Amino acid sequence: MDITMVILRLIHIFGGAYWFGSGMLAVFVVEPFAKTVGAEGERFVGRLLSQSKYSPYMGISAVLTTLSGVLMYWRDSGGLQAAWIATNAGIALTIGGAAGIGAWLVGMLVHAPASARLAAIAKEMGNGAPTPAQIEQIRAVQGKLKQGNAWETVLMVVTLIGMAVARYV
Repeated sequence: MDITMVILRLIHIFGGAYWFGSGMLAVFVVEPFAKTVGAEGERFVGRLLSQSKYSPYMGISAVLTTLSGVLMYWRDSGGLQAAWIATNAGIALTIGGAAGIGAWLVGMLVHAPASARLAAIAKEMGNGAPTPAQIEQIRAVQGKLKQGNAWETVLMVVTLIGMAVARYV
């Protein structure tokens, strides 16, 4: 038994499950619900991002999942041996891994700054109603998040497909 691979795989699976599950909950439940309730929903999302561990936990799970995946890929590929990468399993894991890294990049380049901005606006608002300028800022940031969420969702689904079929192709 290769204990290093067992540990990396456990980190990868649990981190990925948290990252994917939390992301899908946000995209398919929290965002649509917040949109339907208007200003209260915007306030809730602001508080979620500024007063909970949601954003840091998402970042930690994304980093752990990505790093453990890269390390497992390196080991499985024998240090990026082209002969292994060109196998059906290697191709599936390469596509899945590239999509996973893409999802991580979207998170770091789009979600992290947008979430930080929403948290800052929520702190500015306190318990009061948002000003018209804050509403405009919130909507602009939400637009970036929505676009980022769409890309991240697609990339994560491609990642899951690649990982799920690699052993069987």
